[in-house]
Amino acid sequence: MRRVAEKLGVGTMSLYTYVPGKPELLDVMLDTVYGETARPEDVPGGWRGRLEQIARENWALYLRHPWLLQVATSRPVLGPHTTAKYEYELRAIDGIGLSDVEMDSVITLVTGFVHGAARGPWRRSRRRSTRG
Repeated sequence: MRRVAEKLGVGTMSLYTYVPGKPELLDVMLDTVYGETARPEDVPGGWRGRLEQIARENWALYLRHPWLLQVATSRPVLGPHTTAKYEYELRAIDGIGLSDVEMDSVITLVTGFVHGAARGPWRRSRRRSTRG
């Protein structure tokens, strides 16, 4: 909280008038960056193309905001951008014959794969090689 306050040029305690604590601040931060994902309606390639679009957007999100990889999300953030992102992702496979639970599992698989790949060892070595 101290570093956030310094970045904003305010006192640490003044942040607590807006958010009760660090977990809530992280929720707002997550929801904000989830609002950055592109959600085009017309994606070529059917459901496979749409899932690829979702994977690429999530990948780009991790590249823009590597701190996302450090945030433990034991419960979903229920902000408006998070909800819109999830609904968009579900629409990608709506109507192909999956149950609601199966649809959720497919989206979890794709986004989980991207998250794991973004955390992978090659990513860390790539970051080190671009610094030097």
